[in-house]
Amino acid sequence: MCRTHRWQRIKRGGTLEEFLADPAVKGLLSLGDCSVLACNRQAVSEFGTRLCHPHGKQLPALRRKPGCDEARWLRTAPSGGFGVEISFRGLPDLVVAQLLFGLQHRCHRGARTEAGNFRVLIDSAVVVPFGTCSEPSNVAAGGGACPLRFRCVGCDHFSTDVSYLSDLRTYLDDLLRQREKLRSMAEADDWARTEAMPSDAEITRIRRLIQRVTEDVGTLTEAERGEIQRAAQVVRQMRQNFLGMPRIRQPLPDLRPERPA
Repeated sequence: MCRTHRWQRIKRGGTLEEFLADPAVKGLLSLGDCSVLACNRQAVSEFGTRLCHPHGKQLPALRRKPGCDEARWLRTAPSGGFGVEISFRGLPDLVVAQLLFGLQHRCHRGARTEAGNFRVLIDSAVVVPFGTCSEPSNVAAGGGACPLRFRCVGCDHFSTDVSYLSDLRTYLDDLLRQREKLRSMAEADDWARTEAMPSDAEITRIRRLIQRVTEDVGTLTEAERGEIQRAAQVVRQMRQNFLGMPRIRQPLPDLRPERPA
């Protein structure tokens, strides 16, 4: 019974059988699908936007936040799912194929995949180096249309978590080693060395990300930290088994004919 008919029954009183048999009770037109792109539920209410019950509960709190981008939320919010149901709605065909291919290989190896773990992977299927991306055009292209040419850590659409902490630390060490190596290359032209040099801004951003994640974990109890580390290990294994860890894509070279040879 929908919410509207439920309220009508409460107002009229009587038993459920009497309410269902009452000729004055009329059927109502469907509100259609939930407006969240990834959701496969029917809309049950309108807040200026047709939404299912779970997403309808989230929207009022979202609208109270400063800088709320409702259109982006509708495009990128996860389906939520329930029970063992898994929804691929809103994902590009290539990403769906990758997920199903990885799941098939796990099944052939006799591995078991919990629905909840698989749903988490789907919710962050547009994986970029050291995190996930929610930039709308990149999400729509399955991760292949980054406007910043994959300088992910410098973008507000980028997010990371504790499962990427070891990868972030490894990447920071690589940047520092590369910087020191380039500084010692006296045989290279200044312009070539400058363009190949990792930027101080990127190194600072990586350090801040590591510090933020480490400090957040540090506020937990020892038992909670152990649980988080075990969960992060599971996520890392699933990420490698399904999609693999994306590599940093090098920016396109800026070749200008006017430069001296």
